[in-house]
Amino acid sequence: MKRHALFVGVNHYDGKAFKNLQYSISDAVALSGVFATRGFDVEVLDNPKAEVVFGAVERNTSDLGSGDVFFFFFAGHGFTSPDGAHLLFCRDDMQRLLRVNAAGVRVDALEAL
Repeated sequence: MKRHALFVGVNHYDGKAFKNLQYSISDAVALSGVFATRGFDVEVLDNPKAEVVFGAVERNTSDLGSGDVFFFFFAGHGFTSPDGAHLLFCRDDMQRLLRVNAAGVRVDALEAL
């Protein structure tokens, strides 16, 4: 069984559309350590451009099969659309949002992994 986890932290945004954040990257790094101790192959991206995130998602999901797990964590600016999708902003692309439609898992479920 493959277990991949991608952690994205965005503290700084190009332009003035969003206020810069202080702890998004450190939050992503801290949580990635928990997943690494649980046997996940982890990748952390700090202040990535949108294309880097799209590439990392493709790399981490292209070879997944039945029973495999992919966990995606994003800390940064975003919002939830009326249809329930999570729309996330990378540092450089305010026009093209990362759209995440996935069921969430409670953090305490990690104990069962």
